[in-house]
Amino acid sequence: MLCLKMDSRVTYLQMLPEELILHICRYLEIEDKILIVKEYKMFNYILARKLEFGGRYHLSKVFLKSAFKMEIRWDLVEELNLTSCYCLTREDIFAIVKKTKHLKALYLADTKTFSLEQLGRMLSPLSQLTRLSLTYDSLYQEAEVETLRECLERLEFCFLFFPTKGSTHSQRVLNKFLSLMTELRELWAHCFTEQLESAGDRTQDLWIWCQAFRAARPRG
Repeated sequence: MLCLKMDSRVTYLQMLPEELILHICRYLEIEDKILIVKEYKMFNYILARKLEFGGRYHLSKVFLKSAFKMEIRWDLVEELNLTSCYCLTREDIFAIVKKTKHLKALYLADTKTFSLEQLGRMLSPLSQLTRLSLTYDSLYQEAEVETLRECLERLEFCFLFFPTKGSTHSQRVLNKFLSLMTELRELWAHCFTEQLESAGDRTQDLWIWCQAFRAARPRG
């Protein structure tokens, strides 16, 4: 862990251009950045642009919630990664995303699932969002996907995490999703199941998703 303790060092750092400090802090873990900002609030801008909490399984809910209550420059945050933050509830995630103003990338795969109505309420204010990952819910209905049209039309990147084996129903819903993603340039889909499957089954699932992606692309 990086910890700044001497006032003279802090004074010296304050003399450096912000862009240089940001470049240096790119090599720090998010935990180190949080410790610095908690100790010296004048450096709160190092938590701007990109908040990377993806895969931080060891962080407690108390630590995460205390981090998000800090004086973060939310107006500067462009990327928020909460992938696999299992300790966060839907309400926690809603509250965090609501703080952002100019988010361009939001990664929620392998966290809680959200209904299409909940996704709509969360994503609609994010007019600059072009990158999204989320966990697919088997309860999604093809007709309801239309409610996300405005959000989906802006996406250039999408990652879908399927916690269960794909089905014909999943293929239809996915195809509907993709038909609305008219600006999509990159699609990733991951299938996970606790039951053992043959490699052939997994390949067939991915082939279905790939075919759905190709079929949904605009012609011409």
